[in-house]
Amino acid sequence: MTISEIGSEFSLGKLPDETNNQNNKNPSFLVSESKLLSTGRGAISLILEMEAHRFNNKKVLLPAYICNSVVQPFIDQGFVCMFYDVDTYLQPDPESFESASRKNPDFLIHLGYFGFNSSLNLRPLLQDLSKKGTFIIEDQTHTMLSHFENFKGNDRSFGSIRKWLGVPCGAYVSSYKNDSNQFPKNIAQKFVNLRTEAMQLKGRYLINPNEILKNKYLKIFAQAQEILEKDTRYYDIDRISESIIYNSNYGAIIERRRENYQVLLEKLNGIDTIQVPFPVLPDDVTPLFFPILVKKNRDKLRTFLSQHQIYCPIHWPKPDLLKNTEGFKSDKIYDSILSIPIDQRYNKQHMARIVNFVWKYLSS
Repeated sequence: MTISEIGSEFSLGKLPDETNNQNNKNPSFLVSESKLLSTGRGAISLILEMEAHRFNNKKVLLPAYICNSVVQPFIDQGFVCMFYDVDTYLQPDPESFESASRKNPDFLIHLGYFGFNSSLNLRPLLQDLSKKGTFIIEDQTHTMLSHFENFKGNDRSFGSIRKWLGVPCGAYVSSYKNDSNQFPKNIAQKFVNLRTEAMQLKGRYLINPNEILKNKYLKIFAQAQEILEKDTRYYDIDRISESIIYNSNYGAIIERRRENYQVLLEKLNGIDTIQVPFPVLPDDVTPLFFPILVKKNRDKLRTFLSQHQIYCPIHWPKPDLLKNTEGFKSDKIYDSILSIPIDQRYNKQHMARIVNFVWKYLSS
């Protein structure tokens, strides 16, 4: 019996000799001077090491809606972290940005959320800040498979590929200049081994489900995550992950994700108790998840869906540095957001199942 759970970690992707690659092209998110690494936080640490000569007042400006893994490398380097606000449509607040940027940050992080070009309104302000000497970094984790034009003033960009594929690890940093001699050679072998084992066990579980096997792979995933949380250093990518990344069929991945997003958009948009931050799917967008803001009892809906084997992550828990903020619009995002899986493992029938149980919960 094959289990029909939706969400949670990927099982291990197909290895190159099993992969039906339709295009034989390098992934579009890898520019000529990109380097594959193990993790996104490691990519940030590498950028900071390569750009250490730029440290002046050691201030970084980040969006107030952010993953702690992006913040942590700056904390480890002793930076003062400043934040600009983000509203419930996941767009940065220009006034908040301008106010924070007056404090002369050495570095700035900007990003689009869930595949959408949501920071487009910042581009004139980013250009002005760049002219004043701030180093501009784009986190492309959510947008790496979208095809809109990236901000041309980026000094570097990075992304975490393992959010999109069944790989033990995977991230990249784009340097836009020849500094490859600074890139790492060592592999985070224990982290890679744990994730590889857990992903293989999950693949077995999906074919022949039993709770012992499930508990085992969940425990191993947790062990790998614990290593990740404690270690922000940078490492080279492993061979298996690199092979999967270069041989995946991104055209099929993009098509499936867009189809699934559209199904949920048609069925869930317009519900009074749910806000869909991105109610239109542009042609150049490849969505990471289908995010919703649940106006009341987000955690109850999440629990109800998990009871029916639909596992929706929360992007993200609020970073500790933002625990005591008041008046930020982004607080509402942290309290209400839920990410519904729409990735290439699933089809329209899976989306119909999700819609069915969301409606069951809302009508109960």
